[in-house]
Amino acid sequence: MKKLFITTLFSAVFTIVAFAQNGTVKGKVADNKTNEGIPGATIQDVANPGIGAASNIDGEFTLSLPAGKYSLIVKSISKRPITKTVNVTAGETVNVNFIMEDEAQNIGIVVVSESKYAKPVEQIVSTIDVIRPTIVENKATTSMDQAMQQAPGVAIVDGEAQIRGGSGYSFGAGSRVMVLIDDLPILSGDAGRPSWGLFPIENIEQIEVVKGASSVLYGSAALSGAINIRTSYPRDTPVTKVTLMTQLYDFPNKRTAFYNGNDMFFASNVNFLHSRRIGALDMVVAANLFKDTGFKGREVADTILNYNSGIGGTVYVPKVKDTGPNGEIVLRDPRQSFEQRARANFNLRYRNQKVIGLNYGVNGLIQYSESAGNLLWLNSQEDGATPGLYYSYPGSNTLTKQTTYALDPFLNYSNDMGSTHRIRTRFYGQNNNNDGGRANKFDLLFGEYQYTKRFSAADSNSTGFGGEIARFFTEKASVTGGFMGTSTKGEAALYEGNEAGDGKSSSSNGALYIQYENRYRDRLTFILGARYEFFKINDQTGNKPVVRAGFNYKLSRKGIFRETYIRGSYGQGYRFPTIAEKYIRTNLGAIAIYPNVDLQPENSWNAEIGIKQGIKIGKGFVGYLDIAYFHQRSFNTIEFTFGPWGTTGDVLADIGFRSLNIGTTETKGVDISLMGTGKIGNVTVNTLLGYTYMDPQALEPDKQIATFNPLFQGVFGIDPTYKGTSSDKSGGLKYRFNHLVKADVEFVYKRLMVGASCRYNSYMKNIDIIFEKLDPLLNYGLQDFRAKHNKGDYIIDLRVGMDIARHSRVSFVVNNALNRVYTLRPLDIAAPRTFAVQYQLKF
Repeated sequence: MKKLFITTLFSAVFTIVAFAQNGTVKGKVADNKTNEGIPGATIQDVANPGIGAASNIDGEFTLSLPAGKYSLIVKSISKRPITKTVNVTAGETVNVNFIMEDEAQNIGIVVVSESKYAKPVEQIVSTIDVIRPTIVENKATTSMDQAMQQAPGVAIVDGEAQIRGGSGYSFGAGSRVMVLIDDLPILSGDAGRPSWGLFPIENIEQIEVVKGASSVLYGSAALSGAINIRTSYPRDTPVTKVTLMTQLYDFPNKRTAFYNGNDMFFASNVNFLHSRRIGALDMVVAANLFKDTGFKGREVADTILNYNSGIGGTVYVPKVKDTGPNGEIVLRDPRQSFEQRARANFNLRYRNQKVIGLNYGVNGLIQYSESAGNLLWLNSQEDGATPGLYYSYPGSNTLTKQTTYALDPFLNYSNDMGSTHRIRTRFYGQNNNNDGGRANKFDLLFGEYQYTKRFSAADSNSTGFGGEIARFFTEKASVTGGFMGTSTKGEAALYEGNEAGDGKSSSSNGALYIQYENRYRDRLTFILGARYEFFKINDQTGNKPVVRAGFNYKLSRKGIFRETYIRGSYGQGYRFPTIAEKYIRTNLGAIAIYPNVDLQPENSWNAEIGIKQGIKIGKGFVGYLDIAYFHQRSFNTIEFTFGPWGTTGDVLADIGFRSLNIGTTETKGVDISLMGTGKIGNVTVNTLLGYTYMDPQALEPDKQIATFNPLFQGVFGIDPTYKGTSSDKSGGLKYRFNHLVKADVEFVYKRLMVGASCRYNSYMKNIDIIFEKLDPLLNYGLQDFRAKHNKGDYIIDLRVGMDIARHSRVSFVVNNALNRVYTLRPLDIAAPRTFAVQYQLKF
């Protein structure tokens, strides 16, 4: 014990003396344009890269060095390195600041969705498209799904996100695309559906669309990809922003298609944002008010009641048949589609001043909305003389009063050794008070711990062959690992298809994951990852490991290939059915939805190989052209399928939708995009262009997927196979497009902004054939509409804006400028031309 005491005392004295001989270098790394601090910048000694530090969340750093002269180099993603000479004196502090500029050769876009930390977009191993906040703001966007329609390779069909044709229409139940806000999932706990109105469009940093399997980091819903909406935290300068928008719906090409042919329909939107730093506290408060009268007329009555008014006459009252709380038939007034909502949200983050690198806080939101959503049009009449496309089918309009809340406590800690700890939690709930016995609610609890270790040259300073091997695996490498869990309790009359028949269900999901990433000699990046998933819904369980791998190789450091990157990736996914997919039982007008308690999990693999080429025009415009071939194969694929699922024996009463496992499917194709920004002459140009070709196929189209009532087969001539239930017999998957074209170009000259967007989707070849079989009976005119509109649809949006003062801008936006009649989902007409005026005050 005496020897141990002497040794410990000697070591302590030696350490104190050693530190007494050191000096301190303190300073800040900032952006030359905004003067904002740059977090995560590395400060190293040129002669000995193992000596260094990283800037904190405010861009500040502290470095302890022995006395002497040093050449310090500062590096940050997409910034030009800076080197400065510093003289360090023992026991003294020297202050030195670094002002960094953007690299001239790249676009300067940084993404976090691939690795959970910031990295340049050119170094990613899979395809990621980025939507800048200017597109969201300048297009007078009122809901995030509108912004997502402009993302290359993405289609939003009835509120459901499709990436590269990886999924079809599913009535809002189940998703193969994970949707997140700041890395936290925002899909509903019971149905796996995003509520696009929840997203704070007034506080967007950028939107990252990850294409390809992302399940290792983001979980089961990311079979086809992920959409990560990143919000903005305060800068050094406080910001207050108020946005006012009003929008008018134009009459369709056939003026009297509206329910009275004369009324104008409108929408209005108000956004508020205040973002500031109060000492060490970062604070964001925001709010949104939105009202939309809709553009569809009332449901046409299927029943007329008459009664004596008591004042000398008979009154005729139109009524619509609907389903009551207990499944009984009720009569109600015809309803018009509309939406109105109010949202408030906040972000609070405290940067601990005693523990460098520690920050914690809480984000939250609450929203109340009322809406009446239309599932089916009345018919396809476009003659302007009779009700048609812009009327609702009797009983297909559901009134919803929705309350949603989310509370997200978090804690982050990073040290100068490259370690980062993150704890994320979410309390998330939603209550949908739907009429017709279709109410549902859920409460979800989510928690995740994540650890990231980013290695530096100091971790690989061995020499010789062993040192080279060590550098290969540790220099500029990172390891991200963690575990997560989520628990959901759902309750709904429409989930009474569960085993107990009481509408109460619970689900849970747990996972362990790890991902290793390395960038060797600033040219080769490779990723290896694995995840183990566990699921439980009521008494049914499932589990499966999934893996991910990818590489990115920079062809050359100089010459014509210095901005050419080749990449490839492979990822697996595993998705357990949601509560809604297994247990939903409801009716919407003539459409019934049936449960499937025997529905099995689906799994898939997704691979791609691509090339990204840097582009420079003149001295100011830079961008990237990206070309990728992708291939996804899914097993036990879950598809929403129309058939005779009821048990009454009545052919018409028993038909409806149901989620089924249809066997093996695949989607392959080519994805091309061009993303660029910069100046050409005196004009700033921003571009986002994309073309996607997809070939979605059922590989077992003749496999029996269900047992059909013989009477149903006899009446309609439909076999219980995927091909038999399809309108197109070529084997293509339903409710997908083969071609998507997206283009957005914006020009800014001094105070003037002019922009245009264009979207094209090809004809949807395959739908459920029962819709065509029922057409003569229900007379909604689907076959006639599809025959007239079989060339695909193209939509053009225009916008112009002017800064009328230092802090204010006025914009004029025309969506669907050609006033085209089109639909993204059968029996659901899209909006006609709209005119919007937006005023934004920012100071």
